[in-house]
Amino acid sequence: MITSTSTNTTADIETFHGSSLELKNLTMAYGDIEVLRNVSLAVPPGTTTCIIGPSGSGKSTLLRGVNRLHEPKSGDVVLAGESALKVNPDILRSRIGMVFQHFNLFPDHTALENVALALWSVKKMSKAEARERARRRLAEVGLAERADHRPRDLSGGQQQRVAIARALAMEPEVMLFDEATSALDPELVKGVLTLMASLAKRGMTMVVVTHEMGLRPEGCRPGGLYGRRRSGGSRHPRGDLRQPAQRTPPAFPLRGPLMGAAGQGPIRTAVVGFGISGRVFHAPLIEADPSFSLDVIVAADPDRVAAAAARSPRARIVPTAEAMFALAADLDLVILGTPPATHFGIASTAIAHKLHVVVDKPFVTTSAHGQELVALASDAGVQLTVFQNRRWDADFLTLRKLLHEGALGEVRTFESRFEWWRPEGFGNWRDSATTAEGGGILHDLGAHLIDQAVQLFGPVARSYGETARQGLNPDAADTEAFVSLLHDSGVRSRLWMNGMAAQAGPRFHVLGSHAGYTKWGLDGQEPALDAGLPPSDPAYGVESQESWGLLGVDGATSAVPAERGAYPQFYRLLAGALLHGGPVPVDPADAVDVLKVIEEVHALA
Repeated sequence: MITSTSTNTTADIETFHGSSLELKNLTMAYGDIEVLRNVSLAVPPGTTTCIIGPSGSGKSTLLRGVNRLHEPKSGDVVLAGESALKVNPDILRSRIGMVFQHFNLFPDHTALENVALALWSVKKMSKAEARERARRRLAEVGLAERADHRPRDLSGGQQQRVAIARALAMEPEVMLFDEATSALDPELVKGVLTLMASLAKRGMTMVVVTHEMGLRPEGCRPGGLYGRRRSGGSRHPRGDLRQPAQRTPPAFPLRGPLMGAAGQGPIRTAVVGFGISGRVFHAPLIEADPSFSLDVIVAADPDRVAAAAARSPRARIVPTAEAMFALAADLDLVILGTPPATHFGIASTAIAHKLHVVVDKPFVTTSAHGQELVALASDAGVQLTVFQNRRWDADFLTLRKLLHEGALGEVRTFESRFEWWRPEGFGNWRDSATTAEGGGILHDLGAHLIDQAVQLFGPVARSYGETARQGLNPDAADTEAFVSLLHDSGVRSRLWMNGMAAQAGPRFHVLGSHAGYTKWGLDGQEPALDAGLPPSDPAYGVESQESWGLLGVDGATSAVPAERGAYPQFYRLLAGALLHGGPVPVDPADAVDVLKVIEEVHALA
């Protein structure tokens, strides 16, 4: 409950009547792995409680259990004397607000729209009422004059204050802060901590997670947290989660014996699934890179087991992900080439085992699951990335080089197509998966085309799309899609995906103020790998002159030599990240942003 106590020139100053929160023997697990066991915590109303501990100790998992972003395995969460596990999750999340480490703002919405969205979609307020409340909350956090700005125009500290305003707008009884300052530059931290301290003084019940003793708001009391963290790491003798004796290192090298004292490879790898993804892409690329060893393949279908044994005779073949996790002590990296509906469950279990993870696109079935995986990996201190291999297509690399050189002048429109004639379908899960299961051509190919467009022309300001079903199965997801993106840069991208195109359009058609560039045909690396051409072969990734794109204006065009396709670069960059602390090849936050665009298109279609 919130009541107004006074007024100033910017916003009502209100007093909060926070509720009590109690955890009773809460156990959190991912699959068979218990991350927290029998944790109990009492938070009196109107107080601020800090949970402080090293990365990987389960702090963020605990908060996700409180507001049921991840369902507890056992125990109870009691809010104002009532079991939160018996409350509808959507209603519960309006009573328990959560502020995340990475803001999680919609990039194509203004600050005002980000705050108001849940009010009219969840609380069913009128848009006028929602906007009015959103303006008051933004004023309260000092952002009244930034209400009409999009996240790209806000500093990190301002974006986090928008996230706090969004949570406050729901009028919660309790606020959860998950490493709310860890993604901010040092000079921006103070402003957020000051705001959190202000909320505490006005009576909000708050639970604050951090791994830094110095980064806790004024008035934060010790957590009184009892229970055991099941994963490795330092523990207080009683099992409480406490600040570690020494700081967690900033880089996360691979674990233990495999690396040796010098921190060298090979990186012990498991590939889950041996369909097109595992057989054509991951296994050949892993085996061609000396930084990796392919140790385990998960496959149950007899034909795929035979193919895996023939392809990788040194790898151990097991029938299930559970059997693979039984070997987790001898692994460092898990690669998921399975249907998207399985990605979250397998990836979260791998993270709980302290394994690094590569996930095929589409990353997961929802952006919310993507955000949770990113947070879980960060909390566990492992690396997570997404196999967006089309960033290393020959035509994409060629176009990127032309744009860098300014060969087209100022680009105005970008058209991109991924079309083929396959009316019989794929003969695998793609033919029957629903949209909710991550099925459909927008999830499958849109994940590539949207990602490529954003990589070339920057963040999306507005999106629009259309989808259609043309297949024999009326319950299956879309087989045809069109997406229009207006980028912040002013470029308009138009993207087509079609699995039943009797005649394909140009792969790229790009128009600029000086010239255009048109390219026909798909990249040749996938068929080359499928035919058994090793990535080390001099012919790998090289496009024939007949396939080169044309640059210029009508009547005066010339063929542009294609850059060499470079799928192996993904794993070279990943090895650099795991062995030497470099960046991962694809930031998973990019894949989350792509999923948000896909979700908007599906909502409108």
